[in-house]
Amino acid sequence: MKIYVDYRNTPSFSKKGYLTLKENFNNVNWTDKIENSYDSDAIIVKPSFCSNDVLDKYPNLSFIQLITAGFDNIDLDYLAKRKIKLLNASDVFNIAIAEDVISKILYINKHMKFYEDNRNNKIWESKLVEYEIYGSTIGILGVGGIGIETAKRLKAFNTKILGYRRSIHKEEHFDEIYNDDEGLDHILKTSDYIILAIPLNDATHHLINKEKLSLMKESAVLINVARGEVVNQDDLIEILKNNKIRAAALDVVTPEPLIEDSLLWELDNVFLSPHSSNLSPYTEDRLVNKITKNLKKEME
Repeated sequence: MKIYVDYRNTPSFSKKGYLTLKENFNNVNWTDKIENSYDSDAIIVKPSFCSNDVLDKYPNLSFIQLITAGFDNIDLDYLAKRKIKLLNASDVFNIAIAEDVISKILYINKHMKFYEDNRNNKIWESKLVEYEIYGSTIGILGVGGIGIETAKRLKAFNTKILGYRRSIHKEEHFDEIYNDDEGLDHILKTSDYIILAIPLNDATHHLINKEKLSLMKESAVLINVARGEVVNQDDLIEILKNNKIRAAALDVVTPEPLIEDSLLWELDNVFLSPHSSNLSPYTEDRLVNKITKNLKKEME
């Protein structure tokens, strides 16, 4: 078996991870040079690599291992037609993203931007904290690995946690689960924090628009660690400009990188991070372990 690996320009996967895979599978013909890769049986890459035009150059391809959890930009019909199996890095980033969500809530609640600005200006002044996580209601849209790990941690704050997903069966750490539009509206109306951790697909594209944002409490905070396209960004900017919700913390936007003239850069009630919620000193080890497990299964 021959496998091509592209680890370049990827914070969560480096040459170190590639070399570990080579050690784990010394019977595989490995290459990290694209010019030598077109006869590969498998590729380990980012979703952005997997355009149909590029995959057409790999006639022997039997499976793709992604180094990300998301695969919303990949043509699944094309893969099915060619009988190419797609494996992702599900569960690798859950812990890091769950911790990131909590950090964003605390950043907003504890006025961290205010104190950082004061430090830069040598001002010793406090500001009243009006919100706690403790005792709050939290809506998590997307009850997958990220949603579950986030709920597990937020339960420690004695919170009520509402979940939204396609199926309605119960889930540990969630007080209530909803799977229809009426339930979604209930979550948006009653939650103090809305966390977006839902996959991007036709059903969730612009799921959060002006109509849905208008249901949220003015004191509520929106956190997006899903995909930028889950939110209608123009509608969100309008809502934030008019202080219809308290704040938004966005790890994902549209497009990425965010354009220079976007108002999101300027709004005081917005916290931005550059799609980095998944970063952790342990991410690469978890990713290599996941890929190793998948490869062993595929090579049985």
